[in-house]
Amino acid sequence: SGGGGWAARLAAELGAVEAASRDLLSDADSEVSDPSTILRRLDAWARDERPSYEQAFVDLCLPTLLAPLVRLALLCWRPLAAGDLAQQPWHRQLTSAAASLAGELAAADGAAGGEIAAGGRGEERAASDRAMLARRGALPARLACDLALPLLKHAVTHSWDVFSLRQTRQLVAAVGSAAGEAKALAAASALGWRLSSAGATQQEPEAAEAAEAAAG
Repeated sequence: SGGGGWAARLAAELGAVEAASRDLLSDADSEVSDPSTILRRLDAWARDERPSYEQAFVDLCLPTLLAPLVRLALLCWRPLAAGDLAQQPWHRQLTSAAASLAGELAAADGAAGGEIAAGGRGEERAASDRAMLARRGALPARLACDLALPLLKHAVTHSWDVFSLRQTRQLVAAVGSAAGEAKALAAASALGWRLSSAGATQQEPEAAEAAEAAAG
């Protein structure tokens, strides 16, 4: 009975923590508490004022900006009860936002097709779009690897009942989804490196022309 009482107290404490986490930002504006709303505002900035967006290095700041909200959401994640990270609300929000951004940029690129075909800044914008989409697509994976993997490791080490078939199935799902996130992050990093290299190669002729003009 002592063990049962301890388990009941632990369950009550976990329930209290989850309830408090859900109420923590209940009175906060969605523009500072909802990842989807935050990303929509930033997407509008990127779409309308791309130079200032890039100068502010917004994409590089997104993991840090969204990490507190994801940490808060992960307080309610139980890897041994619902292991698949891709089914977590915060993950679905970020994935959906990336898909929406891809659609918006594709529509904008289609409208500017003549400019891109003619060269000039249209090509630069298309390259910028590809790089931004690569970073945005990797955002859920980066946050999952940074914030969820330690929780998964803790669950395996301290909470997993090796004789529980239900927990083991959820753990398999959790490990599988975490491995998928790690692969997605590695692929996005490789793609980002290739895009950066391509951008540098594209800029070399322009730099050479500028140097030649200055020398002349």
